[in-house]
Amino acid sequence: MFRKQERIGDESGEEQVIRIKLRQKTLRIYMKWLSHDKGRELVFVEGQNDGKMLVHVGGWKSRLLPTLKIDPHESRAMAESRHPVTDAGLLEVARRCIAYRQRDLKAPSGVRCRMLDNQKFDDRACYCFIIEYDRPDLLDGYRKVVAHIDKEYSLPVSVKNYGWPQDDASLSETELDAETLIEIYSYSEIRLHSQLAEADFSRHNKAYRFR
Repeated sequence: MFRKQERIGDESGEEQVIRIKLRQKTLRIYMKWLSHDKGRELVFVEGQNDGKMLVHVGGWKSRLLPTLKIDPHESRAMAESRHPVTDAGLLEVARRCIAYRQRDLKAPSGVRCRMLDNQKFDDRACYCFIIEYDRPDLLDGYRKVVAHIDKEYSLPVSVKNYGWPQDDASLSETELDAETLIEIYSYSEIRLHSQLAEADFSRHNKAYRFR
């Protein structure tokens, strides 16, 4: 189960709850929305469909509109998402976290990191890392990152990213976090090493509703 909530422009979007199947080697992704545009489905298979993802909308419109072929990086795909679908999945999130932390270690100053042990996420034992930055240039405009790392899986199962305030008004830490929260991503009900067939990533799967 993948949950995300993002601020696009000045608007904070609603939480999206998505069932996801993913194979990492030769990237294959299937998504089904359980909220927001409920019933929407998406398939992306690396090297197929001219590099485009296949999408059908949810709700009553799914009976009228055909399956759409959309480039993951074009404006329609990014209208309600801060990252392309090709960045989805625990492995990609882990790679990005590692890259950012490696860069943090090279910073001579301006980066603070705390680790909290014995934390919980989705009722699973986790470490929680809180990373804060003194200047916007240190991490692509992020001011603060809160990440939960599952102790058994050694994977980031929840990441919250905060930006910088638009003014210098004096705010409490709680108020500042509420004002500057820009994205939340989390994974739960994780099943690693599942045997997923090619049909799990096909528009022709009889359990799916692609037209």
